[in-house]
Amino acid sequence: MAEAGGIPAWRRFWSADVRRRTVVTVLAAGWLLAVGSLVVPELVTSDAARDTRDVFCLQAGEQDALADAAVALGLAQPGSTPDNLLLAGDTAGDTAGDAVTVHDWRRDHNADFVRACDALSSVRGKATPSGGGLGGVVLPVVTLVLTSALTYATTRRQRRSDQGENDAVALRGAVDDYTRAATEFLDSRVSFPADLPPAAMDAARDALVGRLNGIAARRPDWIAVRDVVTLLRDGDLGTSLDAGLRAHRDATTRLRAIGDLRARVAQVSDTGYLVADAIAEHGSVHRRLTRPNGGLT
Repeated sequence: MAEAGGIPAWRRFWSADVRRRTVVTVLAAGWLLAVGSLVVPELVTSDAARDTRDVFCLQAGEQDALADAAVALGLAQPGSTPDNLLLAGDTAGDTAGDAVTVHDWRRDHNADFVRACDALSSVRGKATPSGGGLGGVVLPVVTLVLTSALTYATTRRQRRSDQGENDAVALRGAVDDYTRAATEFLDSRVSFPADLPPAAMDAARDALVGRLNGIAARRPDWIAVRDVVTLLRDGDLGTSLDAGLRAHRDATTRLRAIGDLRARVAQVSDTGYLVADAIAEHGSVHRRLTRPNGGLT
């Protein structure tokens, strides 16, 4: 489906700015999905590892060693056995010498149990939940890759932003040069015959047309830019401007024509500044620029 100026509707919608925002959004979403796909299984794996650890430490053949580990870590008193674990006393209000079974100890003093069990598991060479699992290896790599991609996208956007600002400054300069030269030329044509040649105005016009053509090539959906180029090259402000004014020997007619041309120059200046603002805003689409003659009416 094509709209005014022959620009497909999808292309007007799918602007460069929209594409850049979409890339950043997709990268961020990809990072979240990757992290989620690793973290959720890792949490499940950690639960399974904890269960494995507890089963290992509570099996009959390891309970004596678990009690010895508790004594070695100062969590229980010497002489402790699996069925008679003599607590060392803690902040929960237990009195030193209180006796519990290892199963009650796991339930009521889980942090101490985990500490002793992890120590025993390490000595036995068994895996503990702190081993890291798949996420400990893959997650940092995925994070690094996606962070690098986001950094690249952000840096590229900043470079484009800086380039856009530089292009905007150059375009405003070309607009000012043309406006000044055209105004001086039209002022000189108020009286007839005039002695100011159109060379300066023509040079400034050609420079402005060159910049606008470059922008039109990058942003074909900015129809108003092409309209300005047509006006400057082939329209009322084109190369036939001087000859057209010379044909008006009657002062009243000539002054009316000069007034109309001044208005056209002012409209070109307004549109040029609008284009510069759009470039400086990193290619944001201005509705006025996407309408035929939108910058001139």
